[in-house]
Amino acid sequence: MITAAMAATPPPRRQLHSWKEIAHYFGVTERTAQNWERGHGLPVHRLPGEKSRVTAWTDELDRWRASALDKPSWWVSLRFGRASGALAGVILAALVSAAAVLWLRARPGAPVQFFQEQRTLIVKDAAGREVWRKVFEEPFLPNITPSDLLARRLAAFADLDGDGRNELLFVYRPVSEPQRGNTLFCFSSRGRVLCTRGKNSVDIGKNCKKTVGSPGATKRESPRQH
Repeated sequence: MITAAMAATPPPRRQLHSWKEIAHYFGVTERTAQNWERGHGLPVHRLPGEKSRVTAWTDELDRWRASALDKPSWWVSLRFGRASGALAGVILAALVSAAAVLWLRARPGAPVQFFQEQRTLIVKDAAGREVWRKVFEEPFLPNITPSDLLARRLAAFADLDGDGRNELLFVYRPVSEPQRGNTLFCFSSRGRVLCTRGKNSVDIGKNCKKTVGSPGATKRESPRQH
């Protein structure tokens, strides 16, 4: 039967004779034990005349460990350090994933609608996010809405080159149209001017294939994003 006095008896004092034994006693690497000795006062005794030989008493190590663990310093607990590293990795991965999701959600989709403001053509996706814009030299004719242009076949979204992305065919009607006429523009899905066609382009249905498919019938412009 174990009495209270026997239970209170400390374990017998034992001497450790190398860094390997000291590290094994704590369950850490030799380098960690040596760092503790240099930076945190781990009680070891160096043998005279032998620089690399050390000894330590287990009761002194136990008292040091109990005292050190009472402090708020995180460096004592190797398990805490490892757990913190793993947790930081999980948090970082979650943040990267969340950022990727937000970036994909914020990235505009395919252009499906357009608006006219003064002399600026604004193209948006189905969620109302702006995809691109083009600023023309002159304002648009007044009282001409996107619905009017679509109904009169003066604007249309279509995959003209078969790449799975919609281009926009748009007849630019400036305020000087009665004197200078209008111009048919073909824009890529991201707003690059692919080509234009003449003046007084009155029906996209008759001109769209010529505009995109016949280089001889188009005026090519250098690609630029608006």
